[in-house]
Amino acid sequence: MNRAIGAKFLISAVARVLDPGCQVDTMPVLEGPQGLLKSTALRTLFSTPWFTDHIPDLHNKDALLQLQGKWCVEHAEMATLNRTDASRVKEFISRRVDRFRAPFGKLTQDFPRQCVFAATVNPNGTGYLKDETGARRFWPVKCGAHWSGDKRADIALIAETRDQLWAEAVARYRAGESWWLDSAALEDAQAEAADARYDADPWTDAVREFIAGKPFVRLGDVFEVVRIPLPERSRTQQMRLAGVLRALDWHVKQQRIEGVNTRIYVPSAAAARLQPPQHDAPSRELAAIRGDLAALAR
Repeated sequence: MNRAIGAKFLISAVARVLDPGCQVDTMPVLEGPQGLLKSTALRTLFSTPWFTDHIPDLHNKDALLQLQGKWCVEHAEMATLNRTDASRVKEFISRRVDRFRAPFGKLTQDFPRQCVFAATVNPNGTGYLKDETGARRFWPVKCGAHWSGDKRADIALIAETRDQLWAEAVARYRAGESWWLDSAALEDAQAEAADARYDADPWTDAVREFIAGKPFVRLGDVFEVVRIPLPERSRTQQMRLAGVLRALDWHVKQQRIEGVNTRIYVPSAAAARLQPPQHDAPSRELAAIRGDLAALAR
């Protein structure tokens, strides 16, 4: 898997130079203890003038300016991101074109991207992937897993073979090789690796237990499980709870119940197959909805 990711990453970097703005919405994440020289290896591979490990606030135009003239941008804060920041990173790395007015410029312009992104983390036993919908964009790469305690990345060897590596990447790009995971085996391996690094929400276990065997649930019912009273329910908490349900492979739909359009969550086909049987669940759920509708009608 690491070999495949390494090749795809280099080909994607070539693609971004020869075809600026092409779709590259993935990012390898180099995992390993501090001191393995992960960042130095990236800097050496891409050369210092075309590498940066400094990205300002992603909401700021300075972040877009920082990309200009760079070939590889390292994100060194993956392990410290909260869920909101993780969603922002996912959106940021997925863009193909940046639009802004350059300093002293008179007009807003489009700047097709010519850079790729990589991340480095020092795993501490906890998951660093926070976004349940964007895991496919992050490609975990374990570094030095079988190395002796004092072994580090061979920076001299990277510098010596760099031109050959890039020549091979250019040849493979021109031969039409893809820079995304293009086989079921690679996709499954990446998904499994990402799942193992997903930092599940603390509400997940309680919600999983509550929805087991149910054909559908309403968000209000699930709020009761996490013990958030109605006056304290915010839009942020709604989005968080909806994210937990999505992570458990449930999706939202509109269902007409008792003549009223009701927003409910139902399991996907795959999730439904894992559901334990609970034959009286529909009647209990419908009874609860009828009770709420009756209360609203009073």
